[in-house]
Amino acid sequence: LLGVTAGVNLTGKSHAVHEELGRLLDMLEERKERDGTYVSIAKGLFLQHDFHINQTFINYTRDIYNSEVRQLDFQRSPREALRIVNKWVEDRTQGHIKNLLTQEPDHQTKAVIASALYFIGQWENPFYPGATKLKPFYVGKEGGKNHNEIIDVDLMVNGAEIPYYADPVQRCTIIGMPYKGNKITMYVIVPDTDVKSFLDTTSASEMEHLIQKTEKRPVIFFLPRMRLESTINLVPPLKKMGLKSLFDIHTANLTNIAEGIFVNEAIHKVEIDITEDGTVASAATAFSFTRDGSNPVVRVDKPFIFFIRHDETGVTLFWGTVIKPTPHYKHTP
Repeated sequence: LLGVTAGVNLTGKSHAVHEELGRLLDMLEERKERDGTYVSIAKGLFLQHDFHINQTFINYTRDIYNSEVRQLDFQRSPREALRIVNKWVEDRTQGHIKNLLTQEPDHQTKAVIASALYFIGQWENPFYPGATKLKPFYVGKEGGKNHNEIIDVDLMVNGAEIPYYADPVQRCTIIGMPYKGNKITMYVIVPDTDVKSFLDTTSASEMEHLIQKTEKRPVIFFLPRMRLESTINLVPPLKKMGLKSLFDIHTANLTNIAEGIFVNEAIHKVEIDITEDGTVASAATAFSFTRDGSNPVVRVDKPFIFFIRHDETGVTLFWGTVIKPTPHYKHTP
């Protein structure tokens, strides 16, 4: 996978790659009691029980990735397999992510890759809860309707010195909202055009370039309070990257794990809470900025792109687009 993504030959460097990935995952995983952020990563591979598993792979899994391989009976007990996979993920995300699998695996399933990420963080500059108001969110035609749709959302407001840049070429505005500890930042990009057009014409490296262009300055910013959940089938994007053989019983080569297996499912579920997460103590700072008309104002009240980035490593934990924040309500003019 890394070779396909980076375009380099990693043959013969398997152990070094595993060690570096293991260290990277350790760096990404944070503990809430230290700096107010919490990243929980559940990762596991569930195999049909009558396949022999390579001991080297078991050692990598246990010693480097601090995860585990489980053997299940998908053929005779698919319901029990469903329960075990879901319970495993739920336990390792402290009960936050439930029902990763929504249906029983096919009885011919040989392997299930499960990955779940739960993130919650306290803002370095908390929003003031008393200032959150029901405000319009301009979905436009991006919600699938043939008219300019408007909904109401709980729009939070804040004022702080944060990373900011308005790009006249890319025609967008980007802001960065750091979490406590300043190791992780949530970046929000608000395109002047629609989200789809922006993504179709903007590469990942160009988005990274936007981050590098930001400068800290006093900004007044509005952001919807929301709860984001997404379950992604990774098979189509992995096939698009060229990993088609991984999912074909006749061409898959996973002999480093076990003989005669192929991947049947690859599912990723993400859950994020975005709230004020602050106290009244932030009110003075927030409202002091509103008195100065020289500060830029960024209203995230239309479809936008967001990504949460581990600043030390430059790794994006996850990203997404928001067309209609959840919860939302019928617009009242």
